Amino acid sequence: MQLLANLRARVNGFMAIEVPATQVSVSDAVSTYLFNSQLLSRDDGSMMLVLPQECREHAGVWVISMNSLPLTTRLAN
Repeated sequence: MQLLANLRARVNGFMAIEVPATQVSVSDAVSTYLFNSQLLSRDDGSMMLVLPQECREHAGVWVISMNSLPLTTRLAN
């Protein structure tokens, strides 16, 4: 995708986080407020994904959070 390539070229350390529609539909993302999530930097340089409670109550969306350790590890490097 050209936009992502441009961002990678211009922003040092840029990493896109994509969730395919096959994993979480747009409807599910909207109804669980997934778009209100925040990716926060920690003091130790790692990152933390903060999700609304509604995400925890939806199995397909909650998987994103449960898989966040590998994501956090990748972002910290």
